[in-house]
Amino acid sequence: MINWGATFRYAYGDNCPPTEKEKTIPLDCPYCGTHTNAEIISRFTTQQNDFVHLPKTGMQIYNFFLRCSRCNSAILLLWSYEKDFRDMRSTAGRLIFPFYTEAFEAKELGKDVLPEAILEDIAQAELSYYVGAYLGAGLLLRRACQNICRDKKCEEGGGLVNQINDLVSKGVITKDMAELADTIRIIGNEIAHPDPNTPFVITHDDVKACREFIKQLIQVIYINPYKAKAMKEKLKKKGIK
Repeated sequence: MINWGATFRYAYGDNCPPTEKEKTIPLDCPYCGTHTNAEIISRFTTQQNDFVHLPKTGMQIYNFFLRCSRCNSAILLLWSYEKDFRDMRSTAGRLIFPFYTEAFEAKELGKDVLPEAILEDIAQAELSYYVGAYLGAGLLLRRACQNICRDKKCEEGGGLVNQINDLVSKGVITKDMAELADTIRIIGNEIAHPDPNTPFVITHDDVKACREFIKQLIQVIYINPYKAKAMKEKLKKKGIK
């Protein structure tokens, strides 16, 4: 069951499903990654029932079957939405299938740039996050952080906190970046070993921040060096040093 209530928020302005007159929906294609005005092939709505639970009584799901304007792939968009008698608009979010899990240009870079174990951690974390399993996503992001340290040959003794410090001493990341990594560690540890008095102290927003932090780590440790090396090689071929 999809956890619609976890991302509940009010929507203002034009943040609402398209009308019957509209033929396209702007979104990022989960196949080719292009920001496209996807063509609406068909649409229908789903009311709340025994199998579909939404955070507000009058809310329903607007279902769209779409076609990407670039790669022609089929996309399914589920959009929860309500407009009440006071013209207040609310939504519990949008879901696009298939989930876009090849985060941070990782798949395009290849396994020689980003280790397969780290890519798999991130992919599974994204799947967990999108279906509302935020605690599971937080654990997987911590695991990705640990695998980054192992890939960079950090000392195994002393736990992840010492491995993160070792990344700094090796010059792999700055102290500021280490703070991001340590936040991922703390949140992951709290999920794995919760205080019995406050077992749900970690929230969706905490895990959302972790996703952003791991993205920055991967950008700095893997993607930026790869792009810099590729650019230097390109300039070298042009005779520029």
